[in-house]
Amino acid sequence: MNQVFWTMTAILKLKAEDLTSDWFAKVKADYADADLELHIKTSTKTQLGEDEFWAVIDQLDWEAENELAIVAPAVQVLSKYEIGKIYAFQELFAQKLYALDTPAHAQHIGDASWSSDSYFSVDHFLYARACVVAHGKEVYEEVLTTPKEMPDDCTFEALLRLASDAFEQKTGRSFHYIPSVSYETYQNEEAWASVK
Repeated sequence: MNQVFWTMTAILKLKAEDLTSDWFAKVKADYADADLELHIKTSTKTQLGEDEFWAVIDQLDWEAENELAIVAPAVQVLSKYEIGKIYAFQELFAQKLYALDTPAHAQHIGDASWSSDSYFSVDHFLYARACVVAHGKEVYEEVLTTPKEMPDDCTFEALLRLASDAFEQKTGRSFHYIPSVSYETYQNEEAWASVK
């Protein structure tokens, strides 16, 4: 006798305010063996504009003694935003880092610059791109259009934690968000295609 198998997809729509422990218990009971995937559809009020993004970046305290202290005021400001805007901040940040993930930019980061015939630190280049964003809108836009303006030997790793630290400060929970683009080095495949 032939057995027939099929896949069933159930789409459950509800508002976040309707999520209760009873609802989770029911879903767990009804779909005990299923793989669950949660999609969060945000409204326009949770979007974050460019001006708001750069206003948070402008809170960096360059007089502070170390990277974490420099970022602390921006973390404080972002933690006051609604959760959706913290996610939106991380999305914009990822897009900005992704846009700088090009060989043209990598060739102008100082002593650790990219070359096809030598070792290249992908982490160093990520931190160098974060440094560009940390220096604000004008610097970012200039470097984006003119890669040779990348600052030499400048990194700013702590900026990568800004959204997660703000989220944790606001909620007491760990930050889990996967942006639409990866900001890791070499992920802008179109930009790197000509040299790889």
